[in-house]
Amino acid sequence: MNNKILISFLFLFLASCSSIDNKTIGNTLGAAAGGVIGAQFGAGTGKLFMTAIGAGLGSLVGGEIADELSVDKVKKKCEELGFEENTSEFENCLNKLK
Repeated sequence: MNNKILISFLFLFLASCSSIDNKTIGNTLGAAAGGVIGAQFGAGTGKLFMTAIGAGLGSLVGGEIADELSVDKVKKKCEELGFEENTSEFENCLNKLK
């Protein structure tokens, strides 16, 4: 029950911060999810260790996923493919890569 309250508070906190980039949000949400998953394993000190490992790995994975889904990265990819910004071809590229 406490984990659900903590995660709900985390979502509300992140939603109120408009200056945070996607990777930071991904890191935070990944760490929270990884910590919750890691807490399901081990006992005593082992449980604490597994929670920390889960949070660390979740942070890395969440940040990478958010970075991959970032709109800026998609725009850069379309530019690398040779499409000029503010053209219909560029918009088609963005829609296909999203």
